[in-house]
Amino acid sequence: MRLGSQLIGNGLIIARVPIWRPRRKIDAPTFSPVKLNNYVTVFAEQSERMVKQVKSTFGVGAESLWKYMTIYTFYSVCETTLGVKLNVNDNLEKQILEPFNIICKLLTARGLTPWLHLDAVYKLSPYYYNVEKNKEILHRFVNGIIKEKRKKVKENIKTDKDDTNSLKSFLELQIEASGSDRGYSDEELLEECLGLLLAGTDTTAVGICFTICMLANHPDMQEKVFHE
Repeated sequence: MRLGSQLIGNGLIIARVPIWRPRRKIDAPTFSPVKLNNYVTVFAEQSERMVKQVKSTFGVGAESLWKYMTIYTFYSVCETTLGVKLNVNDNLEKQILEPFNIICKLLTARGLTPWLHLDAVYKLSPYYYNVEKNKEILHRFVNGIIKEKRKKVKENIKTDKDDTNSLKSFLELQIEASGSDRGYSDEELLEECLGLLLAGTDTTAVGICFTICMLANHPDMQEKVFHE
């Protein structure tokens, strides 16, 4: 069962083979090392912000890392995938982070509740309606970004502007790689962007938290990492 399909539809990470195969051919080149290396500055900037946030909690007792790691990964993925730079407590964050977090919690709760795996039962539950309500908010926001990026790509094509010095988001690369107006539809772009937001935020945050816990339990290895 593809529990995430309620949010991302036929996104690449859960798509069936007939959909996955052609999309993978388009998306694969956008993940080249050269293109990914361009995002290092984004990760570095977001890392510095995250470290400052964690440092501010020193001396106040035990604090969960999860909140800080998910904010770090979500902000990083938003900037690299959508080309949207979020700031703590700004309006953009409320438009996109809050509904995203609610959806993730509700989908996780469904995954841990066996009787909700049945669509017929799930669609009668408040979980389903709450996910749909927040999904509409998130979709509206991302669709607005897609329209803006389409316009930007089209203008660059008309003016023969290369834009090699600007940092292109994954969304822009997808629009270009798929053939601009002849390529991905808005719905397909929405699915791919939401798939990256979902996979890139949660899995990366889990990996970082696990790594930090391991380093905390092994000070000798932590010292080696620090010196490197």
